[in-house]
Amino acid sequence: MTDMSYIIGQALGALSTLCAVFRPFCKKKWQILMLNAAINLLVASNYILIGRFGSASVLCLLAIVQSVVGAIHDRRGTRPPKWEIVLFTVLYVTVGLLGIVTAPAFVLEFSAANALELMPIAGSMLMMAALFAPEPQTIRKFLLANSLIWVTYAILQGSSTFMTNAVSGMASAAALWKYRKQS
Repeated sequence: MTDMSYIIGQALGALSTLCAVFRPFCKKKWQILMLNAAINLLVASNYILIGRFGSASVLCLLAIVQSVVGAIHDRRGTRPPKWEIVLFTVLYVTVGLLGIVTAPAFVLEFSAANALELMPIAGSMLMMAALFAPEPQTIRKFLLANSLIWVTYAILQGSSTFMTNAVSGMASAAALWKYRKQS
């Protein structure tokens, strides 16, 4: 890893923060999903360029695919079939575990580094639930929960994407409030 790739990676992580500000305020599900794809591309690039390749990187790449597929379903007015939900669940767990094994700090024993790499799997499962949720308000709830896990992971990895996750959580909370049902 060169100093320049590290700087570019951290800049991409910071750029993902801008997208995270707007994501929960999109009124349509497909808009949320496309911004989610962009955020995941920037975050995956960040982790790869700063030399922190692991479960987070590969899970973000998978989230791009799921976001695009979800946006296609939304634009067509179709719900994801059950087999697709099962497929993405299996893929998130499998790809996440492969990401752990390929992480630079991986050792074949229980270690703090290996345990740390389980956090992106948990966060990704929340994101997967968000992407399958039918309503934007439900998506925002899952985004809020997801951001709490990812902000912790990003801080522990020394990634500028902690800002993305913190802003995402705050923006999700603000959007939940803004779009709450008035009784």
